[in-house]
Amino acid sequence: MNLTIFAYRTIPVTLLISSIYIAIFTALFITDSVPEIPQDTHGLDIERAYADLHNITARPHPYHSHANDIVRKFLLSRINEITTGCAYAHVKEDTNTTSFMKSGNEAVVFQASNILVKIDGYDDRFIKSGGVLFSAHYDSVSTAPGATDDGIAVASLLQFIEHLVKNQPRRTAIFNINNGEEDGLYGAQAFVRHPWAKMVDSFINLEGAGAGGPPILFRASSIEPVRAFSRGITTNSTTYRVRRPHGNVLSADAFNRGVIRSGTDYSVYVGDSEHILEGVDLAFYKHRSRYHTMLDSIPGVRGKAKEALWAMLENVWGAGGVLLNIESPKPETSKMVVFFDLFKSYFVVFELRSLQTFNLVLLFAGPFLVLFIHTAIPFFLGHFNVEIEEERPSILTRVLNVFRRRSTREAEESSRNILFQPFVYVAKAWSWGNLWIPTAMFFPTTVLYAITVKSLLAGNRYITYSQQNAVLLLNLSIALIVLTFLLGSPAISSRLRSRRTKRVYILPDRQAIFLHLYVFTYLLLIFATLAVTFEIGGLYWISAWHAGVWAACIIGGLETFIVRSQRVKELEKKTRRQLLNRDAHRASRNGQRHGSGDSSDSDEGDEMTPLLPGSLTLPDQNGEPPLDGKDNGGWWILQVLLAVPIPVMLIGHIFMLFQSALGQTLADGSSAAFVYITQALLCIFMVLPIAPFASGIHRYVTYIAAITFLGTLILNLSVFPFSQETPLKVYFQQSVHLNSTNTDLTMSGNHLVEGEVIRAVTSLTGVPEFIENQVVSKLPSAWRKELNCGIDEAGRWKGLVTCSWESGADMIPYPGGRPKQPWLSVSTQRTGFTKARIEVEGKNARSCRFYFDQTLIVQVSLTPKTEIPVVSLYPTYKEEDGGILQYWAREWGKAIVIEVDFNGIINGTYHESDNGVSESGGNLRGRVACEWSEYESGMVGLDLNEIRGVGYLNPRMPALEESLRFLPQWAVVSKAGDGLVEAWSEFEF
Repeated sequence: MNLTIFAYRTIPVTLLISSIYIAIFTALFITDSVPEIPQDTHGLDIERAYADLHNITARPHPYHSHANDIVRKFLLSRINEITTGCAYAHVKEDTNTTSFMKSGNEAVVFQASNILVKIDGYDDRFIKSGGVLFSAHYDSVSTAPGATDDGIAVASLLQFIEHLVKNQPRRTAIFNINNGEEDGLYGAQAFVRHPWAKMVDSFINLEGAGAGGPPILFRASSIEPVRAFSRGITTNSTTYRVRRPHGNVLSADAFNRGVIRSGTDYSVYVGDSEHILEGVDLAFYKHRSRYHTMLDSIPGVRGKAKEALWAMLENVWGAGGVLLNIESPKPETSKMVVFFDLFKSYFVVFELRSLQTFNLVLLFAGPFLVLFIHTAIPFFLGHFNVEIEEERPSILTRVLNVFRRRSTREAEESSRNILFQPFVYVAKAWSWGNLWIPTAMFFPTTVLYAITVKSLLAGNRYITYSQQNAVLLLNLSIALIVLTFLLGSPAISSRLRSRRTKRVYILPDRQAIFLHLYVFTYLLLIFATLAVTFEIGGLYWISAWHAGVWAACIIGGLETFIVRSQRVKELEKKTRRQLLNRDAHRASRNGQRHGSGDSSDSDEGDEMTPLLPGSLTLPDQNGEPPLDGKDNGGWWILQVLLAVPIPVMLIGHIFMLFQSALGQTLADGSSAAFVYITQALLCIFMVLPIAPFASGIHRYVTYIAAITFLGTLILNLSVFPFSQETPLKVYFQQSVHLNSTNTDLTMSGNHLVEGEVIRAVTSLTGVPEFIENQVVSKLPSAWRKELNCGIDEAGRWKGLVTCSWESGADMIPYPGGRPKQPWLSVSTQRTGFTKARIEVEGKNARSCRFYFDQTLIVQVSLTPKTEIPVVSLYPTYKEEDGGILQYWAREWGKAIVIEVDFNGIINGTYHESDNGVSESGGNLRGRVACEWSEYESGMVGLDLNEIRGVGYLNPRMPALEESLRFLPQWAVVSKAGDGLVEAWSEFEF
């Protein structure tokens, strides 16, 4: 059979490897979009869910807004409509829970307004425990309607509730449609204190950390809830299964280590010390530049809002249906999980412990088998002395051999000892590689990448916002150029190679490079195994890559063994044939000599006599010699299939995820160097699997890579990084300083402070390169004003620049409400020797703050009957920030009351001293502030005169409206704090 078409030649190698990469990346890009809605929607009413989404996202609806109340009323109406007549469905509006939390020197008091739904399961074993929680929040940020954060999730839960009303599950389902997530996860904090929270063991939290695209399972606490995305379950009425699963454990690793600056209710459910739940976080993550902006709307999801809604709904239906109908009880111990999808069609789930076991087997057993195949078998069969034809090493190898001559001579001397011959053979094979591939590759690649990244950071560091594919091509082309250069591809060294040269038989370049690659991935595997001990499972691709390289090395050893055996037989036949020919030739010459009387006796051979018995290699009949010096019958194809597709596929998925999730986080303060370097490393790892076959890649591929590199580099350095489709986020806040009256307080004194505006300051926060000169400069209120711009060195906006300026009289906001009511009404009363009560009522506000200067909040508690928070304070050092208490009220028009216990401060005798303790003088100082998040363009269709009563006026925020109107088209506004406007005044007593 003619196997020349499978020979290791330039054209077959190039075609096969190119086909693999093209197929993988085509599949990645095709499956990276939101799927179309199928005809079979499992009885779910997608049209009604889409209509619900319009009602939920009609306008921004943060917790402290009247639009939030309207959304809550709509949801209650829809849920009551769905559950009416269902005996096992229960609806409860949680308006009784008041929770308090303390973190560091900040404390929060939150009055809940969650909507809870309970669907009883039919299995009595899971009535009091074993239920499943489904969680989503119905509040949005003040600068976004919240289509994907979190309107789609809420609309999906409404449809799933309707499905369960018609199809009672085995286990109890609890739905926490909560309020107050955006400013601190307060709705989830309130739920874990509710009695229904004790009935559930697992949960699915639905979120939005982006704006559109397919949702991803990006965090999981253990393996059990994740398995719901990889398997199906059939009940009497339907078969539940997630048909397009999407998730990766690497996103959880990044989230847990602060790479993604965001937070979800997931952290509350898994962190509750009293009742820890096991669950998953399912969220949108693409198009983060639109996240928390006006572009997070139904039209802003690029015409795919209904498809995105279906993607979330089908995930909830499939995974939720599996969790609710599992018959087996919850395992006693939680097991860490590794999970990832393949083209959103297959979902791989296994225990983290299994990954560690697999790694250890490869680490300990793998090298022995490789050594056995490559040394022991050939040694015992006597294959080391076979001579064949081989290609000459590349010029790079010959340069390095100058520094290896001594070790080579020593190895040759040692080879005389038969016991060391296998090891000498391995040393020769090792040196025969064009270079110590992976190590040597990283040096020039790092230099080239450093130059490229530095150019991008200096000239256009935010290009990854809008040109993600160009960045991908740039990285891949660099890696391919360096790889082919180092390994002496035909593009560089074809004219420097001879087709055959005589030398002692050793492994061909391909097998030697596989050995190099095996050692390199072995070192990576050690690192990945150590990472598992820190509960990092995102390096699973290293295990798969190493296993593929190991298998390819085994195949290479078998190939070499078989080829050697064939060559031994061929050489024996050739030797016998040549001996017979020589004897016949001698006999003929002897006959001629005897006939002619020539007495000369010569055994010299002529030009037809081979120089050595085993050195004859016939040229290939088709003209192109195989790259290994022989036609190997297709062994290399098996090596390609083992070593290339799996790592390229796995790393390709990770690159697509990383690019979508973090490529647009630079406006949040993420490190640009981290983003670009990580992308570069991933591209190196995507190209490195073809290292053993690089010499077989056609030179035109290298030419194309060079052209691609130059083109994408010019594009990435010249194109403006932002656009209307991928805008730059800037963060807005306005601070209003109100006049206050300071008085000496008595034990029973009541004092009213009516605030008048002293000054208003507008602030915008954004990336240093654009915020001052190309954003703030476009706002008329900032013209001819003194700008105070400074970079934040720590905290939430680390690395970003905040520019502030006095807003001016025409930019002063109005909070809404009754015209004669003051901005802030503050009443203070001493209730004891070391205690006082502070009451504050903000005009048209229900979110206020208390700032205590140079004090620590050591404790927060609630009085038993009135649930008034009691704050215990203690003095702190001057350089430390004071304590902050936030209060989120449920109702409008009511004063917020707190009690302060300042034991040790009221009679304090602290003074400035060497230890830095500040002077107290017996007085407690601080500020009281309230927050507002309503503005005209965000309240279209709402009139407080109708909602609150006659005489109420709508709020206005001229400074925000100015930003929305005059910012460049490539920039968009998001909120910087809990409120868009904070008005404050001082107090002291």
